[in-house]
Amino acid sequence: MIEKIFRQKTTLLIASSVLLNVILITVFFSNGHTVSEDEMREFTTILRSKGLYREAAAEYSKYLMNARLSRGQRANLHFILAGVYKNELFDYEKAMSSYLKVTQLVKKGELCEESRKQIIECLDRLGRNTEAISELNEIASISSVHSGIFAGKPVAKIGEKIITEQEIDRSLDELSQTERASALSGGRAAYIEQYVFDELLFRHAQRLEIGRDQDFLRKFENDRKRRMREELFLKVFYDKYNVDSEDLKRYYSSHRQHFTAGGVILSMEEALEQVKIGAVREKILLKREEILKEFLQDFDIKMYFEAK
Repeated sequence: MIEKIFRQKTTLLIASSVLLNVILITVFFSNGHTVSEDEMREFTTILRSKGLYREAAAEYSKYLMNARLSRGQRANLHFILAGVYKNELFDYEKAMSSYLKVTQLVKKGELCEESRKQIIECLDRLGRNTEAISELNEIASISSVHSGIFAGKPVAKIGEKIITEQEIDRSLDELSQTERASALSGGRAAYIEQYVFDELLFRHAQRLEIGRDQDFLRKFENDRKRRMREELFLKVFYDKYNVDSEDLKRYYSSHRQHFTAGGVILSMEEALEQVKIGAVREKILLKREEILKEFLQDFDIKMYFEAK
């Protein structure tokens, strides 16, 4: 009990100290002091490190409004502000507004090109696919790479969106072997009909503005991160850490009860992708210290607690 009370008091003292620091800095910044860009960046870094992302965004906006800056400096700060809105607040509309300001301030160069790519991503996250495609086609450096994405024989049209055979094929390619077999169990025509129906449901959800709240977007972002980690396991770590057939058999044998579909346990071949991901994850845990040392060379990592 005494230890618990001590921990609670310690936590309260730390929180109070952090809050006091933020208040003192805020008072300093709001009393008419001339603030340099370095001081502003230092303050916003403190705010972001404490999870005060809205406050950090407000400070960037205030500085952009009051400071005398060159077009290049202003563009750089708008780009950083856009990143706060997009990656930390999941406010894609405000992020897009800041990226648009960058493209107005610098008409060409890497910062402009990257901002336009981010605008497309924001439009996509907001479900504004037609606008994203339109923006995509305006960027020569991107449209040349993506020129075949919307090609193929049309199978359906919903408003301005054309669904093609190639889009259907791509959606099937993204499924696991088991999911693909299930999806095509009623034939390709039935799958296309279901695909179009799902697209209609998505469009209806868009009209009702479902999926625009911060909690939904945060979950969406976390799911994207999980999928990116799984791709990393399959495309990089699988070969790097020499996961072989014996590792896969051993992992499947130990966890086969987790690989099910409709209450039936899948064979290793049917669940192969998930077995690979699990086997890689297991191997990574054994090599955790080695991987951390490798990552320390590429990332600035600070731990604020003692690992058990």
